[in-house]
Amino acid sequence: MRAAAIVLLVGSHSAALPAQGTPSLAHARQLYEARNWDVARQEFAALARATPNDVTPVMYLGRIAMALNDGDEGIKQFEQCVKIDDASADCHAGLGSALGTTAMRASKFKLPFIAKRTKKEFDRAVELDPRNVEGRWGQMQYYMHAPGFMGGSMDKAREQAAEIDKTDKLRGALAAAALAENEKKTPEVEAAYQRAVTAAPDSAVGYYGLVNLYVREKRWGDSFAVLDRLSARLPAEQSVALVIARVAYLSGEQLSRGEESAKQWLANPPKNVGVNSQAMGHLRLGNIYEKTSRKELARTEYERALRLNPRLDEAKKGLEAVRS
Repeated sequence: MRAAAIVLLVGSHSAALPAQGTPSLAHARQLYEARNWDVARQEFAALARATPNDVTPVMYLGRIAMALNDGDEGIKQFEQCVKIDDASADCHAGLGSALGTTAMRASKFKLPFIAKRTKKEFDRAVELDPRNVEGRWGQMQYYMHAPGFMGGSMDKAREQAAEIDKTDKLRGALAAAALAENEKKTPEVEAAYQRAVTAAPDSAVGYYGLVNLYVREKRWGDSFAVLDRLSARLPAEQSVALVIARVAYLSGEQLSRGEESAKQWLANPPKNVGVNSQAMGHLRLGNIYEKTSRKELARTEYERALRLNPRLDEAKKGLEAVRS
């Protein structure tokens, strides 16, 4: 349920564990911020073993599990987090988020029990810290999606969004966008993401929210215009080149620009970029080659993408298309 989930492209980075001894918390956090999930998980696991009464490594292990869409592992880690420190609002909010992911695939018989427990964790997080944004966000999501007989209420969801806005203007804007998305109020979605950009012009999340919206609406000119603004404001933003390639492929416009963006990114990828991001670079270049009827070049790029990330379904579909 985190805001960053709206970004079009999420990469991972590669790095090595320290040669000897227990890694530092600062280094593990650096890996986490770089989205180097596998190595960060190793370091936080080592820290958790070395400092079993410290809640921080376990909390990060839970967050990594959630980033990898492993709800069961997330529950396990956040339950341990709560066991270590029952007064941690972040632990309860994390557990609520992990439970929420399992609720989405639960049977209709188990769903009410999981949903009740999910809400209980979010409520506990807010009780412990009324300014806990993740707890408020979870409550908002619960009220927005739960049926009325389970306590769902758009009015209550809006109340939580207002509370989030008091604490964090960026997250408040993203909360307003989520509510408007749920109610299919496109002008309000757009306004909320514009507000997110204004609130945090040096965060990419609002820009990407607008791009996602404009792509869905097939407003290609607006998509490129936002990407131009993002590139000018945050020239080091590592995903923007691949998003340009994606929008070019989907729209059929500015294809030469999209091709050049993907090629330049692949020729000089961001420092420590991981294999998943590299796979996305080859995928986007393959998309454009396919769009411009260069099937052999597309096939090569799709194959390269799959060698890096064999689970990349979009590359599998592309490869089947150019082989036919």
